[in-house]
Amino acid sequence: VAVDGHLVDTSSVLAIEIGDERVDALLSNGVVVPFEDGMAYSLTPGQVLTALAASAARSLWLHGPLSNCENSAGQSYDELGFGLVDARDGVVLSAAADSACVVFDLGRNLGVGELSLTMQSLSGKPARICVWSLAAGECVVTDTVESGGVAERSYLIDAEDRVEGLELFVYADGGADAITTAAYRDMMIRTLEPLGSTAFASNDRLAELPLGPGVHELAVTPRQRSVLGEFGELGDCSRSDDRSMAEVGLEALVGDPKVQGVDVELAAREHAACVQAPVRAAAGERVVIAFGYDQLTGAPARFCLWQTEVNSCAHAPLVDGSGRYRAEITIDPRASGVELFLYADGDGAAGTRIRYYDVTVTPALGLGLALEPAHDVAETTIQAGGVPGLMSGPIVAAEATSASTYEVQLRDVNGELVLVLPESYADGWRLDGLPSSWVAEHLMVDGYANGWRIQGQGSATLTLTYGPGELVRIANDVSPAALLAFFLYAAYTRRHSLMRRWRA
Repeated sequence: VAVDGHLVDTSSVLAIEIGDERVDALLSNGVVVPFEDGMAYSLTPGQVLTALAASAARSLWLHGPLSNCENSAGQSYDELGFGLVDARDGVVLSAAADSACVVFDLGRNLGVGELSLTMQSLSGKPARICVWSLAAGECVVTDTVESGGVAERSYLIDAEDRVEGLELFVYADGGADAITTAAYRDMMIRTLEPLGSTAFASNDRLAELPLGPGVHELAVTPRQRSVLGEFGELGDCSRSDDRSMAEVGLEALVGDPKVQGVDVELAAREHAACVQAPVRAAAGERVVIAFGYDQLTGAPARFCLWQTEVNSCAHAPLVDGSGRYRAEITIDPRASGVELFLYADGDGAAGTRIRYYDVTVTPALGLGLALEPAHDVAETTIQAGGVPGLMSGPIVAAEATSASTYEVQLRDVNGELVLVLPESYADGWRLDGLPSSWVAEHLMVDGYANGWRIQGQGSATLTLTYGPGELVRIANDVSPAALLAFFLYAAYTRRHSLMRRWRA
């Protein structure tokens, strides 16, 4: 949070003292998520947040007998091609038909757990696991690794699923053209112990600071880690003949993948140069894609957030030629994976060259901020235009109540103010609930943002809605930073810079 360009220290509002301990996960409302430095986490007032640290790991090496977890044919294990090899660090299973399996007892525990293992599919069908909850009577974790693949995996298990006990099933599923062989190694279970908890109340203040008369700028920048993986090799995403990529002028230069906000330069004389990167996002999740771009020559910049299984690009506003792109996008609930494609489309003439920079994909974070005057501190008051002396500013709070609707609470309004939504300006926005004696004017702020100049006295509850019928959705579900900023104008004709934001 920054006011007039000066950062405000908010660390004292929500802090957990952990000493020299390492935090491995966060627990809130029964949901456990891995902890990463700089991650974004959304809390509501009164919600308790607990920091967790992993205890010493217990290796899993004792397992039950080889079993048939399908048992559909009634044949012997030899006839089914079942095999089990015990290695020092794990087991190797094989099957020609049905499903060979062994079970590891994960035990009972009242704490949150973390299971880790290495899965390798050596031949045939994918390697497969199930973490079975005796309390729930179902798999609480399932996973596979495709044939020929190897992966190190880690899973967080909620405390409720561990009360009655857990079992780890590992499989070799037969039925493929070749015998299925799957290896499971380095299997370990550990408990996540609480280090401390905290919560914040709805009346907790982030900070108090003196503000003199005049217009002030408020900016909020949530820290979020990109969920974008590394870009792969150059591809031809519009191949129409047998010419090589060099013959049609395809080029790609990708910057350091370890840097948050990677740079990519693509060129194409014909066809379409493209690179792709995996996105660590779940089905139905909201993500924010942001990047800058320079259209050096040729066709416009273009991207696609490809959804596997659905086999289509996620719905997103078009790149508008401004040089900056930022949009919140909802992944289709049916998608089994997500990849980001960047393109340079050849134009058949001088060619296209586009530089994409600071490319990030981050989880969408709903963020609300309420500004309230500290009535007992005279320095916090702001002088209104045309009103002698000092006076308290209005109280403004906002909440996104749906994909395209905000509810705004205004109190202690005494004159003129400007409300600004972090959404691109569009005629489809409607303001309802304005008292009869109040006046509101819809306007564009800073060349892109939705704003309303409002004049009135007292309090009001307003509803801001984006109506149907527009070709481009302004609020693709909910804005990544559901932030409402306000300014009390000394002279309404003066142009103010409210917040620096990339053009949506």
